[in-house]
Amino acid sequence: MVRTNPERRAALLDAAIELLAQRGARGVTYRALDAHAGMPTGTALHYFRNRKELLHQIADRVLERYRRREDQHRQAVTGPLDRDGMIALFQRSVRQAVADPTLQIASIELALEAARTPDLQPIMVQMTRTGIGDDFTDLAARHSPGDTRDLTLMYMALHSLVTHQVLIPGALPITHTDDLVAHLIGRLIPDHHPQDPQGTA
Repeated sequence: MVRTNPERRAALLDAAIELLAQRGARGVTYRALDAHAGMPTGTALHYFRNRKELLHQIADRVLERYRRREDQHRQAVTGPLDRDGMIALFQRSVRQAVADPTLQIASIELALEAARTPDLQPIMVQMTRTGIGDDFTDLAARHSPGDTRDLTLMYMALHSLVTHQVLIPGALPITHTDDLVAHLIGRLIPDHHPQDPQGTA
């Protein structure tokens, strides 16, 4: 059995995420990954037997880092969520995603590669559903307003907002993300409090 170092594997995957964001999926070669991670030639091949395995593990690492980031936002906005709480939560989330674009761009590049490589499609579907599922489970546990359709539309809109701000900043007529998030959730999510599930006073 090939022995590997978990810390070195994580460092390689983080370097691969940076390469993916900078050069696209075709730029993530074993040689480029070794050089970007500052490791001897042949190190990446020792950890990832083929390109499919490498891309699969990059997707897992993207999801892991996304979960870690979102957990920080959940801890900052505690307790049951009314609409105002959801606005505060997702304002923080969008600000962080825009301020640290590498993860967002890497995720987009993985999705583009999956569109060209059918074998990668199931990996991306699983990664996306797991990430959204984690968030929906947390929102449900905190009695947030909105049904699955409301929350799905909210996620689609927020993903598009982050994508525009990261890839073509300044292109939207309004670029202040806090205002846009508040307006979106204010229009889309029903106005009731967690302790009042019927929405009546």
